[in-house]
Amino acid sequence: MPKIGKRGRKGADKGYATYLHKLLKQISSDDKKITISRQAMEVVNALLESVEGRVSNRAFDLVKFQKKQTLAAPHMQVATKNVFPPEMGGQAIAQASAALHRFAQAA
Repeated sequence: MPKIGKRGRKGADKGYATYLHKLLKQISSDDKKITISRQAMEVVNALLESVEGRVSNRAFDLVKFQKKQTLAAPHMQVATKNVFPPEMGGQAIAQASAALHRFAQAA
């Protein structure tokens, strides 16, 4: 429960707003700053949460179907391929693998 008093805690930042702003900052040039309205942010956030929910629900269904106890990367990959159109699912998996490889190299 959040602390109440002189210095209360900020609420947990929910959603993808922070990440979307970082992404917009990366893709915008110095002379043109790209911004997004609050309403547009809410729409994009709802879209991302919906996609995340569909992929994770499908992955959990796969785990149950295989009678496993642990959700693993292959479950998420198959769920991604099932939820998205074929070319988009394959591209998403390729991008995620590349990002994971870059992260492992940096660590």
